[in-house]
This record gives sequence, C-alpha cells and structure tokens, in this order.
Amino acid sequence: MRIEKLRREFGLEVRWIAFPLHTEIPDEGVTLDQLFPGGRYDFKGSSERQKDFALKEGLPWSAGEGMVYNSTRSQVLSKWAESEGRGEIFHEAAFRATFVDRLNIAEASVLRKMAETAGLNPENTEKALKDKAYTAAVNADWDLCRRRGVTAVPTLSMEGRSISGAQPYETMQKLVKGKGPQHINGLKMI
Repeated sequence: MRIEKLRREFGLEVRWIAFPLHTEIPDEGVTLDQLFPGGRYDFKGSSERQKDFALKEGLPWSAGEGMVYNSTRSQVLSKWAESEGRGEIFHEAAFRATFVDRLNIAEASVLRKMAETAGLNPENTEKALKDKAYTAAVNADWDLCRRRGVTAVPTLSMEGRSISGAQPYETMQKLVKGKGPQHINGLKMI
C-alpha cells in the first residue's frame, strides 16, 4: 500500500482521521442508485476504476452488489482499536469487510468480527460503541474535516497541505516533501 511505502520511505507517523461519509445512510444500507438518484453517477465506470486501482496497488478487491453502508459505528470502533494499539490492523479489517467481503459494517456481528480480527476482545465491542470518549473522538475528527474543507476520501494532509482522491505515489511524495505546485493534478491544496 502506498501509505505504508510513504511511512517507510520518510519515517512518517500516520494518523487516521474519521470522515463523515454519508452519515444519513441507515444501518441496513442503501443501493448506489438510492444514494445517487437520477443516473448522475457512473457506477460501472467508477467500479472499474476502483478495481483497476486496487489490482495495480496489489490490494484485494471484489465487485460488490452496489450497496453502501453506514460507517459511523466502524469509525467509533476504530478509535477503540487505536487506543489499544490495534488501529492499523482494525483499519485493514474494515477495508477488507467493506471492499473485499462486501459486508454491512454497521451490523453488530460484522463489527465484532472486525474487532476480533484486530486482536480485540469481540465481547467488548458493544461497550466500546457506547463509550462516549470514542464517539467524541469521531466527532472531533468530523469537525476537523469540516474546518479543513475536506470533502472526499481519501484525503492526505501534511503541514496544512492536502491532496484528495487516489493519487500517484509521486504526487504523494511531493506532498510529504512539501514541494510542488499549489495545485497538484488540478486539486486545490487546502
């Protein structure tokens, strides 16, 4: 993964920030057609681009049914995992559940399995979901995203500069090095 490569190359400490991506989605999920009604989104083209990108990066991927699920509970659990030193492996489990296994990451059984995969006690999942500190940490991240004008995932940010979307590794290197134009590949720097 390119983030891992950046981490190794530059000795970076990576901090994951929760982003409020479609928090209106009910726990049971919605289809992409419901999320983007009126045919204003190229689902097939987007899916092909995502698949090509994943394969190029050596990431596991599977075509989905076009369902999107609420990620808020998963984000809360990610804060618990981070507090236990298991954040990276939890994020990997969440990625796999979302983009490979195409599971509903709002479902209690899926959340418990993700916790277990990350080396956390799955019996403590519900307790962690009710812990106000983890919810507050997610809300703080969402506020940070709003203040910084983040509108998409992924967004990489370093020392006040940001890039959004899947970017070439060289573009990511420029961000880390603090070099390059004010606009990289047409994306406004924040």
